Amino acid sequence: MVDFNLIPVGGAGASVSGAFNGGDEVDVTISSLVTQNPQHVSTRNFTKLSIAAQKISGSRVFGGIHLRFSADTGMKIGEQVASDTLASFDALWKAF
Repeated sequence: MVDFNLIPVGGAGASVSGAFNGGDEVDVTISSLVTQNPQHVSTRNFTKLSIAAQKISGSRVFGGIHLRFSADTGMKIGEQVASDTLASFDALWKAF
C-alpha cells in the first residue's frame, strides 16, 4: 500500500513549476526553524526543482514517515499528475 500523504506534491510541484519557469533550473533559498529556538535555523539553497522535490521525498523517508518505495512511487505519481494537469490546461487554454 502506498501512502500518498504529501509526497506527490514534491513531484507535481516541481514539474508544474518547471513548466512555468521554462525548465528545472532555479536559484531558491529556503530557511526554516529546525527547533523552536530561533538560533537553529536551517537554510538550504536549491538550483534545481527536481532536487528540491527529491529532498522533500527523502526527508519523509529519513523522518520515518514513509518507506523509500512509497516515496519513489509518490514522486512518479506526482510527476504524472503534473503532466496530465498541464496537458488539460493547454487543451482548455487553446479553447479559451
